[in-house]
Amino acid sequence: MLGAQVEACSRCATARGYAPGNGTSKDYICGIEITSLYRLAEMIKESDKVVSLSG
Repeated sequence: MLGAQVEACSRCATARGYAPGNGTSKDYICGIEITSLYRLAEMIKESDKVVSLSG
C-alpha cells in the first residue's frame, strides 16, 4: 500500500467538534476512518513507521 492510512480516535474527534456517526464524519476528508483509542496500539504494532502530530 502506498501513501498513508489515517484514523482518528472517536473521543478526540468528538472533543474537537467532529462527532462521528457510523465510523465516519462528513467533516473529515474522504477515507479517514474514526476508530477507537485501542486501535492505536494495533496500528503502531503493524506499522513500519509512525508519524505523530501534536501541539
